[in-house]
Amino acid sequence: KGQGYRLLYVGRLVEKKGINLLLDAVDQTDIDLTVDIVGTGPQLESIREQAGDNVTVHGWVDREELPRFFEQAHVFVHPGLWPEPFGITILEAMQCGCVPLVSNVGGPSWIAGDAGVTFERGSSEDLATKIDYLSFEEIRTEYSEDIPQELERFDTETTVNKYEQTYLELLE
Repeated sequence: KGQGYRLLYVGRLVEKKGINLLLDAVDQTDIDLTVDIVGTGPQLESIREQAGDNVTVHGWVDREELPRFFEQAHVFVHPGLWPEPFGITILEAMQCGCVPLVSNVGGPSWIAGDAGVTFERGSSEDLATKIDYLSFEEIRTEYSEDIPQELERFDTETTVNKYEQTYLELLE
């Protein structure tokens, strides 16, 4: 359980993104895990100060390098505190086979669908519990099996067909 377990956060380092919540949750778990934080913003230095030995704050990373981080991670954590309408990084993580762990506010839980796990917004305790839960490879595998089906909802052809169908219905 937990051996080689790797979490990832990619995004802006601002308070409403909940990175401090993620760090608090990691401190509450006894699991052997590694956390990579990729991004930059006003909280960069305070996050570096709060990060424990098992957390690496990479700062800004070129877009071309991001897939490497997604592919190395087991779980992508989106700990948002605000009702973010969409999170493209969740889709990017899923495209690389990374199970999303997202707060239950805004669009992220809808994006993750059956391929992801949600936790109560603002609760580092619930986030820590879900981090522990996903430390089991068998459990992550169950969620990752649903990734292709969830990604299909965002496929260009699927999306265009839905728009076209809706448009034709409006013309009737």
